[in-house]
Amino acid sequence: MEHLGSSWVSLYDLSKGDSSGILRSQALRDGIKLHIDRIISILQEATMVHGDLRANNIMIRLDDQQQPVLLDPDSDDVAVKVVDFDWAGEAGMVRYPASRNEDIRGIRWPGLPGDEIEVQHDRELFESWWPSFSSL
Repeated sequence: MEHLGSSWVSLYDLSKGDSSGILRSQALRDGIKLHIDRIISILQEATMVHGDLRANNIMIRLDDQQQPVLLDPDSDDVAVKVVDFDWAGEAGMVRYPASRNEDIRGIRWPGLPGDEIEVQHDRELFESWWPSFSSL
């Protein structure tokens, strides 16, 4: 994360300090979701997992006016990166840590501590928190 620079902010931090209403735009939320869906699809096709795909590990690039950078000016495709690959690896070969925060509001972990992280778990985790997050 430290290699991204100061123009990147986590989706979690962006939502907490969103005084300008960036995330109120349905089009921008759709653009973020579309990008994350693509990332998950790429991981699934490669039978790889991230394992911890939460809002604090999804980074959004902001411009000088603190607005999301669009990859294409004619679309709402936002510049998104995923960070923190501590739990990542080949699906079924890596495991959730034995100790993790089970009390994060809105998160429904798809596996128990110590369980293998399966290829569908990234999507299940993302879909456990995204609907309530995106309706803020």
